[in-house]
Amino acid sequence: MNPRRAQNPYDMANERGLSALDMPHKLSLSWVWELPKLRRDGLLPRHLLAGWQLSGTYLAQSGQPITALSGADANGDQDSAVDRALVNPSGTRLAGTGVNYVVRDPVSGATSISTTNPSNSRVIGYVAKDPSAMFVVAQSGAISTAGRNTIRTPGLNNWNLAIFKNTAIAERRYLQFRMELFNAFNHRQYSLGPGTYQQFVNNALSSSYANVSSLNFLNATQFSGGSRVVQYSLKFLF
Repeated sequence: MNPRRAQNPYDMANERGLSALDMPHKLSLSWVWELPKLRRDGLLPRHLLAGWQLSGTYLAQSGQPITALSGADANGDQDSAVDRALVNPSGTRLAGTGVNYVVRDPVSGATSISTTNPSNSRVIGYVAKDPSAMFVVAQSGAISTAGRNTIRTPGLNNWNLAIFKNTAIAERRYLQFRMELFNAFNHRQYSLGPGTYQQFVNNALSSSYANVSSLNFLNATQFSGGSRVVQYSLKFLF
C-alpha cells in the first residue's frame, strides 16, 4: 500500500507525495464525571450510592494515504511490489480494473483480444477490462501514471467508556470496581490504524487492498474492523 522504495530509483521526483503518516484531521477528547455524593442514612446505602465515576475517550481522525498498485512488473526491473497503476481521468472514482491482452498473429498480422496472458512476444498492447474504471493495471511496458499516496483510506471514529465504583474500607484503603468498554458502541473501524486502544489490526499488511485488479481493491469490509471489548477488574488501593 505504501511501498518503502521508489518505483524508479532514477526518477525520485516521481516519488513526491503525501507521507503515509499524513492524517490532517484529528480530534481527541477525554472526560471524567464523578457522580454527586448522595447522603443516605445507613451504612449500606452510603456504600452503594457513593463513589461512582464515569469516564471516557473519543478519537476521530483522517485515514492514511495509500498508493494504487498494479501488482505487475510494468517497468521490467524484476520488482512488481512498487509498480503503480494507470489513471483514467474520466473513470469512476476509486474503481479499479485489470486488463485484457492485445495479441498479434505472427503469420497473418491480425490482432485479437485475449482474456489471459499468453506470456510471449505476441502481446502488443492492453485494453482495460472495465473502461469506466479510474485505475487500470499497468502491465509490462506501460508507464504508470498514478501518483504516490493519492488515495485516502477510511478514518477512525472510536468511543471508549468506563464506569468506576470506589468503596471505602478505611481512611486510606478502598476497593475499586471497574468496567471498561473499548469500542463501546461496537462500531466497526475499517481504518488501517488501530481499531480500538486494545486491538491492533493488520489491515496494512493486505496484499489485495491496494491492488487495482483485485476484487478487494479498496474494499475495507474484507477486514474484521474490530469489535467491542468489555473488561472487568477489581483493585484494592492502599
